Order: sequence, then structure tokens, then C-alpha cells
Amino acid sequence: MLPGRFEEMIPGYGHNSWVWLGREMASREDITRASLWLAVLAGGPLLGAKLFDLLVLAGAWSANPPASLGMMPYGKAWPVDTGIFFIPFSAAMLIAGFGALVAGWRTPWRYRWLLCLPSIGILLLLILTVVEFWPMNAALFYHGIHSPKDTITDGQSIAMAQRWVTTGFG
Repeated sequence: MLPGRFEEMIPGYGHNSWVWLGREMASREDITRASLWLAVLAGGPLLGAKLFDLLVLAGAWSANPPASLGMMPYGKAWPVDTGIFFIPFSAAMLIAGFGALVAGWRTPWRYRWLLCLPSIGILLLLILTVVEFWPMNAALFYHGIHSPKDTITDGQSIAMAQRWVTTGFG
């Protein structure tokens, strides 16, 4: 026990529970459990939205590029910024994954590696999104609206749309 910081441990108040300033602090197990629940609650809608994005949205704008590129999100036909949904849910998933990993770090390795998977996986997916998908989205969008910022040809837009769909289904 640390003098002056923690008042006392109260038996029966929950395993590994400490009282600090008269309030119970959450145990590592509680934090791990809460983080895993946050991951489930964020991951479910995230998975559903990603499937919708791949099957419906990408299916529409990649059907016949470059003519179908006008169906991309952000444009006149679909004036929605999908990042408004994906960014906060992905951030919640990332925080939940690393929260569970940090709080559950003292668990045996046979369980701990399972806590590593979502943390590393969502981090790698976010890096892939920023490095691979955002530049492709911008190039395809600018090509679809015939913007002065357009830097690709029709042939490149066809190949890029196919690569986007293939990589998205990965």
C-alpha cells in the first residue's frame, strides 16, 4: 500500500479494488472488460458499415469507371462524408483495443496475445487507410468530377477502382 495515496483495500469490495479519496477505483479486470465491451459496441457497427461500404457504395462507384465515379461519396450523387462515421468509430476501436491490452497486460500470455490482435490489427488498418485508400479516394474522386486536381487517366481510374475493391475486400 502506498502511504498517503491509497486509503485502504476493502475486503469484499471487489477483487483488486482500491479505495482512493473514498471512491472505488476500477480494477484491471474491470477496465479490460469495459474496453472489450467498447470494442464490441464500436466494432459491430464498424464491421456492418464496412460491409455496406464495400458491397453497396464501392459496388456502385466502381461498377463502370470512369463513368460510375460520380457515385463516389462526397460528390453530388452521394453528398456524404463517410469519414464522419468511420473516424470516430475507428478511434473508439483503437482506444478500446489498446485499453484492453494495457489493462490486461498481466494476464497469462495464452490470453494476452488475443488482446494484442485487435490493437495491432486496427492500427494497421488505420495506417493502410491513410496511406493507401485516402490517396486513391482523392484521385478517383477528382477524376470522377473532372477536377483541375485530376492527375490520372481513364485507364488508371479503371485499374485504381479495381485495386480499391480488391484491397478493400483484402
